Amino acid sequence: MPEAGVLHHRSHMTGRNCQHATGSDGVERGPNGRSGLLADYMPPGRILRHRRLDLGLSQDAVAADAHLSKSQLQKIESGERSATPHVLRALTPVLRLSEPDRNLVLRLTSADPVCFGSGRSGPRLTIAQERRLDFNPFPACYMMPPMTIGGILHEIVAVNDAFRTFFPELEPGVSTLAYELLNAKAKDVFVHWEANAHNLVRAFRAQVDGYFEEQRISELKQRFGGSRDFLGMWDTDYPAVEPADIIWVCDTADGTVFEMFFYASMDGVGEDQVLHWGLTPLDSDRYFKRYPERRTHPASGSGRFARTRS
Repeated sequence: MPEAGVLHHRSHMTGRNCQHATGSDGVERGPNGRSGLLADYMPPGRILRHRRLDLGLSQDAVAADAHLSKSQLQKIESGERSATPHVLRALTPVLRLSEPDRNLVLRLTSADPVCFGSGRSGPRLTIAQERRLDFNPFPACYMMPPMTIGGILHEIVAVNDAFRTFFPELEPGVSTLAYELLNAKAKDVFVHWEANAHNLVRAFRAQVDGYFEEQRISELKQRFGGSRDFLGMWDTDYPAVEPADIIWVCDTADGTVFEMFFYASMDGVGEDQVLHWGLTPLDSDRYFKRYPERRTHPASGSGRFARTRS
């Protein structure tokens, strides 16, 4: 499955041991002092330091190019001082930060200690979001938002009936990355399975390298220890594949293959924000000939819509 919402990053970097601590309020917090869905990220200053070291730049050089004092940069990297939006704009070209990189660091410097998500099981969908899935005749789902652990692993929040047809056993609560690597059915579902899975693994690496502590990355990688392909995909670059917005999938019930256009968009606000992911067949006439019941009556509230626990 094509990756969505990927933070563009680069090579492997080393971090210290991950330290989660439980505060007086009984809430477990990550190395950045936050609870909730962003708790696993390193402090923003350390992320910027790793980025600088990865580029082989000295503090003197970065401070000069960003028109900052060396003392100011040292305090930001050590966590004594927050990186303001103005400072991040100055550092962006020097550290070659992508827009998603910069936005993530901005979010992590938020004054709100929870920042994103209170640690509950997942987003709550609105009736409008449920209907958006329920009445879509083509495969569609909601996933956890990209900057969360669930989003990095492409965890499913809700699916529609057409989605189930093409992705058997990829249900709410299941990680798409785990599905492609550990579920034998995935190799039948994805016509270009190896390239699709490889892209997901590399997207996963891009989103955690330099952002999570090394121990936490190792813990996440262990989830896929049952896959003989995982480490090879992790250590090799992205494969040459079809255009990023095209995916070939198979209805394993009868072997019918469809070329689909892939799209993704964010939906909702705050801790109920989700990623809407869907497919549209390039040959819709052929699709409706195969599934005539979906042309006018995709689900009509029949209960075929599924979602996670609220």
